[in-house]
Amino acid sequence: MRYVHGGVAEPGRGESLGPRVMQDYEWVWVQSGRPTYWLDGDPHPLHPGSVLLARPGFDERYSWDPKRSTKHAFFHFAVRSLPPDLPPLQRWPVLAGARATEVILPIFQHIIERWLGDPTPATLRPPPPQLQRMIFTMLDALTQDAVSAPRAAAYPEPVCRALSWVMRTLDEQTDAPIALRNLAAAAHVTEKHLCRTFSASLHATPMAVVRQLRLERALVLLARTNLSVQQVAARCGFASPQHFSRCVHASYGRPPTELRRDMMSHGRPPRGSLRIDAARVRGVMPT
Repeated sequence: MRYVHGGVAEPGRGESLGPRVMQDYEWVWVQSGRPTYWLDGDPHPLHPGSVLLARPGFDERYSWDPKRSTKHAFFHFAVRSLPPDLPPLQRWPVLAGARATEVILPIFQHIIERWLGDPTPATLRPPPPQLQRMIFTMLDALTQDAVSAPRAAAYPEPVCRALSWVMRTLDEQTDAPIALRNLAAAAHVTEKHLCRTFSASLHATPMAVVRQLRLERALVLLARTNLSVQQVAARCGFASPQHFSRCVHASYGRPPTELRRDMMSHGRPPRGSLRIDAARVRGVMPT
């Protein structure tokens, strides 16, 4: 990385910047106001929290908010070469998505506060290694969707509704009693229809899935607490320690005490015989 320079600006209402053709990269974080970013003549409305990355060759301009000043943080940087694991530039988004923004903003704020907070900061040439690592992390977050594997389709709606309800219920009360009629009511279908849908999509009964979700929470308690096996069983809603042990052995092939010893020694949770992909449950994992 050749240099980094930037800071915080607050142009007045109705002012503008450009047009200009970018010669380097520039991160921009809108902190207040609602400006418009024009790229090759196409408008991109911005709002507080918007983050964008301009890059060399961009023909751009800004129309700052006509009603109020637009406060924004920014910094330019130039690189000799990009990390080879990043996708091609033409696949990079201009605006950071919601998930990327959650990663980028804390790093952006730290960079501004630590290195670029003076009104007229000196150009960092070359920038410190830790600053370079942060900028490359921001690039990785921005481009993560461009290299992500295609997402699997969501489970059928009744399965999604039932699983979403179960996950919320167990998050609030791990030992909450759950019956098939509760799942059917949450899914807005009959019990028979729910069983057919679960069998087709998960190759398991609804109650087997509930049991697996309880087991996954029990594994965390075995690995991360000093609770006894009996206490873990009760905490996670199993009828008895013996019932819990049978369920653990059926799913993971080993008793709870052996699983606990293995997880404490190498930290890896075992793979169960039934796997629920939470990312395919609408309303449970962010899209």
